[in-house]
Amino acid sequence: MHDNSDDPLCPECGAQLPPADPRFTVWCPACDWNVDPTGALAALTPTERARRDERLARQEQALERMPRDGAPGPSWSAPACAATALATVVNLITIALAGTGVWLLVTGTWPQRVLGALEVAVAVALRPRRPRIPQRTLDRAEAPALHAVIDRVATELGTVPAHLVAVDARFGPAYSLPGPRGRRVLILGLPLWEALAPDQRVALIAGELAHDAGRRRVSARWTAAALTSLTVWTDLFRPGRSRQARQDALYTGAGFSATGPQTGGTASGLVALVEMITWPLLAIPDCAAGRTHRLLTGLSVRSRAQSAYAADAAAARVASAESAEGMVRALLLAETAAFALERFSRSADDAWRELRTHLATVPETERARRLRLSERQGSATTGDSLPPTHLRLRAMGHLPHAEPTVAPSPEEADAMDAELDAVRQALAEDLRTYYGK
Repeated sequence: MHDNSDDPLCPECGAQLPPADPRFTVWCPACDWNVDPTGALAALTPTERARRDERLARQEQALERMPRDGAPGPSWSAPACAATALATVVNLITIALAGTGVWLLVTGTWPQRVLGALEVAVAVALRPRRPRIPQRTLDRAEAPALHAVIDRVATELGTVPAHLVAVDARFGPAYSLPGPRGRRVLILGLPLWEALAPDQRVALIAGELAHDAGRRRVSARWTAAALTSLTVWTDLFRPGRSRQARQDALYTGAGFSATGPQTGGTASGLVALVEMITWPLLAIPDCAAGRTHRLLTGLSVRSRAQSAYAADAAAARVASAESAEGMVRALLLAETAAFALERFSRSADDAWRELRTHLATVPETERARRLRLSERQGSATTGDSLPPTHLRLRAMGHLPHAEPTVAPSPEEADAMDAELDAVRQALAEDLRTYYGK
């Protein structure tokens, strides 16, 4: 038993601090002292705090609407229907712009053809971008055991299995429909994959494949295309804003402040004059595009939240609630894994082995700090497209505990590991090159 008589006391509340690990932050679970050593939470402005609270309230509302017995929710929720309808209107405007532009180019007079060419150019800028697939991929011939488990999970969920598995260095999975043929690509982030036990890996696969139920992926791509169009519209209606943002990013990246060296001269003066004249004409469409973007973003976030909770419930049915919960808790280590992987890529002969050892020895106090920080931030640990991790864990607390329907044998788990060896070595070499070992 640990003798905690010599452990230091919290400078805020006087409570005894947990045993210190030199690799991680010392904090106080009693009063949250030093739970955020970077001070990011304290630096939030009142407006940013209000937005955080509003976002968290929407996420909690989405959680309350989910069934508490683990039953699958409806394929289409009210936010999803509203987001799809609004995205359809935006995308139809882009399609109409392209159609009228081509029609003017073919049948119009010279002035009309100039207008048509401009419309076609804008429509090209508004086009949806095809998602990129990671370079490292595994087909069925290269990874038969992995694809066999994925097929069994897809059968349990009643969805289409992945045609291809891609592997990269992100901390988390993804699912992509990159082409018009509808080929499905399951992307496994190797750092998270290495941190999971075999049963938790099944939960990871099930959670990603569950998003494909009810054609949620197609709806998400349709909505993403509309959001891309609205972003381009706002840049077109207020070019000075996007140019200033690029200048700020350039100055910041070069070590100058945004109020530092400024470009000047006749050219910038003429641009400013043109913007001053055209601003009254563009203010109304700019405001409309901005408000539509915010509305569609809010609807999309609520829809993705409900989809994420349903996917977690599906993962629990396939791999057990304990396995799904362990997989979600592992997401808390995203930042820890990123720093460790960079360090091991520079110094270790086998970065992935060192990463597995490092993540397996993270103390419970650090995991608790990460969870508390996620709760106070009101956002997910791996991106704002998912609900906050603590809400996902709360939802899993209501799921029924049952035996897994897909459980790989030890031989299958070893075979899956062996099939990833070549990818591990290739990614380790890529990371060594990237970090300049």
